[in-house]
Amino acid sequence: MDRPQTMTRADSTRRGATPTFQRPISRPASSRVFAGAPKPASGGAVKHRPISYDYATGSTFAVKINGKPVFLLNDFRKKVDTNVKHSRFVTAFKTALSQQVDDKKKQDAIRDQYAKAIVPRFRPVEHTEAGLTKNLLGQGDNDDAEEPPPTQGQIGYSRIDQIDPWENSLGGGLEKYNPCVNSVFAPVQFHGLDDTHPQWQKEPSSHLTLDFLYGYQGSSCWDQELFGEGPGADNLCFIQAYSPRTGRMDHTGEIIYFAASTVVVFDVKNNIQRFFHHSDDVTALTVLKRIYQKADATWEEMTRPKGAKAKEEWEKWFAYNKGVYEPSEKSWSPASRLLPESTEEFPQFDDGVPMDWREWDIPNRCIVASGQRGRNPRIYVWRVIPYDGKTQMNDQVLATMTLGKKRLLVASLSFNSKGNLLVALAADMDHTICVFDWRRQVKIREGQGHGSRVDMCKFNPYSDSAFCSSGVKHLKFWELGEEEGLQMATGLFGDLGGPFDNRNMCFNPRGNTISGVENGDIYIWSSGTVSSKIEHAHKADVLGLLYVDGVGLFTAGMGGMLKLWDPELRDTKNPLCVVDLRPFDVKGDPKLNNRVTGRAMDWSTSEQLLSFICDDNLVEDNPAKGVCGAPATHMSFRDLNVDGVLLLGTTNNSILMLGFKKSGEWVAGLAGDTQIKGDSANTKADRLDQQDWWKTVKEMKYTKFVKNKDVLPVAVYWYQSNDETLPGYRPKTAARSGGGGRCPWKWAVCGKKVCMRGHMHHVDSVAPMPNERIFMSVGKDCTARFFDINDQIMIDSVYIWKPARSCIWWSKYHREEGVTGEEELNKKSVSVFAAGHEDGSFSVWATEKTAADAADADDDTATESDPFYNPENAFGKITLCCSNPLPRKAPPPAPGRLPSEQAFVVKYSPNGKFLAVGLGDNCVDVYKHSLVQFYQRPERELQREQSKQKELGFTDEEIERQSTFPYKRVGCCNDHSSAVTHLDFDIESAYIRSTSQSNELLFAFIPSGKQTTATQELSLKQWFTDTCVLGWTVKSIWAKGSLGSDINTLDRTHCKVPPWAPSHGGSQPSPYPYPDGFRPKGSYIPVDEYPTNNYPGEGTPDSWGHHVLATGDDSGKVKLFRWPAFGFKQAFRCFVGHGSQVAQVRFSYDDDYLISAGGADMTLFQWRHVIPNKIYVQNLPNKKQEDGRYVIGNSEMKEILREYFAKLFKVDRTERDLQPPRVVSSDMDKEKERAKFIGRVQERSWKGEVPEEKGNLPDREIVSVAIFNSGAANEGNAYPTAEYGSQITSRWAAVVFKSKDEVDDVIDLYGHPSAVNYESFFRNGEMRLYPLYRQIDESPAAMREAGIRDMKQDDYDPHRPVILIRSERDMRTGKKTYSRWEPMDHNDYEESMGQKPHFLLITANDPNESPVTSVFDRNMAKVEAKWIVDKCAIDPDWEEQFGMPTSNDDVMEVYTKQTERWQEIQEWLMSDDKFGATSSGKEFRSFEAWFEEKKERSQDPKRK
Repeated sequence: MDRPQTMTRADSTRRGATPTFQRPISRPASSRVFAGAPKPASGGAVKHRPISYDYATGSTFAVKINGKPVFLLNDFRKKVDTNVKHSRFVTAFKTALSQQVDDKKKQDAIRDQYAKAIVPRFRPVEHTEAGLTKNLLGQGDNDDAEEPPPTQGQIGYSRIDQIDPWENSLGGGLEKYNPCVNSVFAPVQFHGLDDTHPQWQKEPSSHLTLDFLYGYQGSSCWDQELFGEGPGADNLCFIQAYSPRTGRMDHTGEIIYFAASTVVVFDVKNNIQRFFHHSDDVTALTVLKRIYQKADATWEEMTRPKGAKAKEEWEKWFAYNKGVYEPSEKSWSPASRLLPESTEEFPQFDDGVPMDWREWDIPNRCIVASGQRGRNPRIYVWRVIPYDGKTQMNDQVLATMTLGKKRLLVASLSFNSKGNLLVALAADMDHTICVFDWRRQVKIREGQGHGSRVDMCKFNPYSDSAFCSSGVKHLKFWELGEEEGLQMATGLFGDLGGPFDNRNMCFNPRGNTISGVENGDIYIWSSGTVSSKIEHAHKADVLGLLYVDGVGLFTAGMGGMLKLWDPELRDTKNPLCVVDLRPFDVKGDPKLNNRVTGRAMDWSTSEQLLSFICDDNLVEDNPAKGVCGAPATHMSFRDLNVDGVLLLGTTNNSILMLGFKKSGEWVAGLAGDTQIKGDSANTKADRLDQQDWWKTVKEMKYTKFVKNKDVLPVAVYWYQSNDETLPGYRPKTAARSGGGGRCPWKWAVCGKKVCMRGHMHHVDSVAPMPNERIFMSVGKDCTARFFDINDQIMIDSVYIWKPARSCIWWSKYHREEGVTGEEELNKKSVSVFAAGHEDGSFSVWATEKTAADAADADDDTATESDPFYNPENAFGKITLCCSNPLPRKAPPPAPGRLPSEQAFVVKYSPNGKFLAVGLGDNCVDVYKHSLVQFYQRPERELQREQSKQKELGFTDEEIERQSTFPYKRVGCCNDHSSAVTHLDFDIESAYIRSTSQSNELLFAFIPSGKQTTATQELSLKQWFTDTCVLGWTVKSIWAKGSLGSDINTLDRTHCKVPPWAPSHGGSQPSPYPYPDGFRPKGSYIPVDEYPTNNYPGEGTPDSWGHHVLATGDDSGKVKLFRWPAFGFKQAFRCFVGHGSQVAQVRFSYDDDYLISAGGADMTLFQWRHVIPNKIYVQNLPNKKQEDGRYVIGNSEMKEILREYFAKLFKVDRTERDLQPPRVVSSDMDKEKERAKFIGRVQERSWKGEVPEEKGNLPDREIVSVAIFNSGAANEGNAYPTAEYGSQITSRWAAVVFKSKDEVDDVIDLYGHPSAVNYESFFRNGEMRLYPLYRQIDESPAAMREAGIRDMKQDDYDPHRPVILIRSERDMRTGKKTYSRWEPMDHNDYEESMGQKPHFLLITANDPNESPVTSVFDRNMAKVEAKWIVDKCAIDPDWEEQFGMPTSNDDVMEVYTKQTERWQEIQEWLMSDDKFGATSSGKEFRSFEAWFEEKKERSQDPKRK
């Protein structure tokens, strides 16, 4: 859990920090200059010499022992009082002193044992490859300054701590292990397995990549009144990159911030995140901004290089983007694309020119410094490069520094304007300030900041050597001064100021320092003294300050107001603009909503940035609270004529972009003749009243925004109508006929976008939707939030009135029909979910729209009916159905403590009939699921239920909120001895198993809840989920020495992943699908020796592959194990990012994603679960019977797909003429050659010809098949075109194969998806697509009677799929057997899908996933291949000599071309033309097809 940033002497031991009496005493803070202090041995820092003195303050005593001061805490008085009864006072004093010293020695011993890991019970044992523990090898917690940032996917080992091994002498017998207190049985399918065999001990073949992080560190979740807001000041900034085309630093649409232990680089334009990971919580962040003074004495950021040499160096900064070279015997070369670094031992040159990035000029806004928490807090300086297809940025580290031992955390960081120095503030007792020459990783200054808390330390951007620090009742001015010292002067409050805490500060080019004060004032400092102030600028703490030259001073403080003040700072009474931030917030706990304020800020006027930031959020108009609102117009900020955009991070962990503009006629609303440039997807370059949606707007009743429908309201601001003498007065009688009325301010907001929503308090539970890529989360901020996994955005939220600990969606499972996630309420399909609360109650909620409707709410179709749709209202109205209190009376919790009867887990049974609630009072209550409206039963029953709830502690308000009868409790399991934390149902909904905090694993009947001890019989049961942390199948996740609370959560995949292969193993497994030109480091041929047994009755007795188990632990790590995890030395993959304990992990319904909740770090991590050898099959038959069930059920469909992909189309790829050409093609002609080659291979497989000497080709091995009834990515699109194919259905499947070769065969032979790009090839029959075929086994005689005598295959016809005949030869007898395959046609599909052929769409890439990564990788490889071809055309011998860019000029040329191609890809992502990524047509999105179409248009004057 996060610790507070500061602590007093009295409470230091209470929060686990080093006790006060163990710390040395330092000289108190002084306000005089101390530049002449002696130089310490470590460098040119300033330290204070300890002094010896006695004092007594408050409850803390200090006495001398052997001439040294020793602190005595307040419990010393108790010891004196205890001994004084039987002795004299002096003797009692000495006795108490002796006891105090003994206690100190004991604490020292315990601390040292823990640090050295002498006591094994303090830490679970992790083993190395050699079998020795890391602690024995000295590989434990490393405090070395050179330690690199952590990497994802490291392989670790967990050695099980078994007890009574003799009980497992017979296979399948009882076992007992720590920490489980019960004996467990192995499931029936795993009897007799050898836990020492290497196959069962390997890491899983799949791995995780961090896809998206939901959250932002605006403030911490601790008690802010006691400990402050925590890290979050100045941790949000725009990022720039150098453009060779414009010769300047341009905005890329990326912002940078941190959450948990991860720094996030977020591309808002393309919705892509990249990550830099720390080993502990990130606490400080800063971006290097180059500020220089122009010839006219004004100041601005350096966006262009000064001189030809600087221009060349800036280009190199971004061209060498593959990482940073580490000096070694292997010389650096430009071909490596690494940033060069030289040392005396290993100097580096390029054509005789020394190459060292530390001597280069530094670009603007691309160098980042981030600091963390720890015993020796580390600071990493790293660079942000333009998107390169990778999401991890830990290979871009330029420098690593540490603050020193016991400095706790890095509280603040700041670069100077020249970029060569970095100042860091520590959170130790002295609040040490360190100044680094970061390029040489040397600490050049050190000094004590202040005796009390210091909140911030920041360089003055208009000086290379001056900086300020602020905190408790002080603001200090610092100068680097002489070589060995720091010069400091304390700011004087004078007559205007007062001794208040200065919470934040900024600077202006006129030499003023501006600070925000705890009482709500803003002080303006000049010459070290408060020269003026803005009195009562805010209600309280001013946490956000940003000065923008020519615009004004932005301030944010308690009360929720954002204000803009006069840039000259002359008018300190009347702000230029006031905006209420509370309407931008999500409704949650009122205490949290009321404390919202802005904290971190940045500003930009880049026209490029304004062109792709859209006004996507609604602000409700609320005259009662003085809020002038506006709808979400979904127009770009540039189309709204925004003057500049303010990037704002709030203390409720949201990130906003607000477009500001000077007031004018536009505040009354945009008129119809306003010219629009057409930047966004829903606009075109024309007048506003000529937009396609303008007519719909005119017809809609937006009375809450505007009365005059001839204008579009866009202005947002705060106003008051009570006192015309006060700022912001707007009369109540002011007509809103124009939309915004009369704006009382000189500036107003006319564009608003919420970039990120984060929970405001602990988030303890997540629940993926059982049939859609949507998940929900609940937390202690009293909100339930809903996120779209595909779109990576929060789509809805609801205030649930109470802090929540658990949540679950209602669903119903049927073996043939799959999972149904919609319940019927009031004769309407709705989605239902339940939330368990801290007080032991639970509530059931229903959404107005189903999950399928919510997933499509932000699609293009939404703009047709509602152009101003709210993207955060996808589920419509979410209503409370019922709420059940804790069925037993519980004593109220003690003040300041949480209730012990919390609902730690809620779960619906697979048949949807029961809800089980695991509680903190040691019980599992079972309820019957039934949503009955009040009017459906007599009034007396309603009154009886309400009286019961009132007796159990519900208030009248809680009772009145409900709309249905509460659930009826039908059973209770009360056999646990402590709080119930996890539970699972069996697949038949007849039993539950549950675990508790006392490490018990119990089983009970459903619905009665009566315990059963038939453990061996229950081992024969199949469990619907695996979330209990104890049991035989998860015994090896517990490392030796673990406590039962070390692992908080786990979950198992629904389907198997392929068997392990060398390319899947290790800490850096191969990606999937392989990018063009990628070659795996190891073989991709599986090496597993044995298939895994399946549960009896699940198809075949065994199959290749294994399930995957994900765990979340107290160290903030997410780990992947094989399931079952029973190996003696079990390997796992370890993934970092969370800054607190991982509260819960859950796989999505299709296993493609894992969601983890971070508890106290308030973040949600969306991990991509990379499963090798997986394909996605769309357009499955969807015809239904009258009762709504599919004609072809899921079980039958699985068998059809297994036979289809295993047997039908085969070809011997070892033949020379079937070897594929080069994967990476340099131009489109080569791509077409490869497409034609695929067509030839398809023709061979279509005929089914196999040479006699080859015999029968083997069937493909299929690991798993999963059928899904909704969520197809291309649902409704005609495939491949409306001319040749029908619409794609919502039904789809995921198929996993044993090897990659089998996947390649299926992609090529069963209808390559590139047919979309080459429509003419398909039209001419050169490429083929196929429908789904079903095997009909018939005897040769029956086939002849049917008219198929000579078994000759018909020719391929794209308009009419034909019957296929296949033969197999018995190698022993030589006889042939024949099989008949019939295509599925419109008779197997719903009529609405069309009458044309229903071709299967088969892809290796997830069609729902963003195509940016795959398109980027493919095109960057193409650009380099094309460059090599052009180079060889000039010099035919060049490729044999070099084969790649080798010189600096070559690298720069390739980088320039790749940058141009990346710009074209981004243009495609924003294009609504044919084949564009935002096209509203039914054609498929394809960059290649769009690029060719664009070239043809440019060459054809008529098409331009």
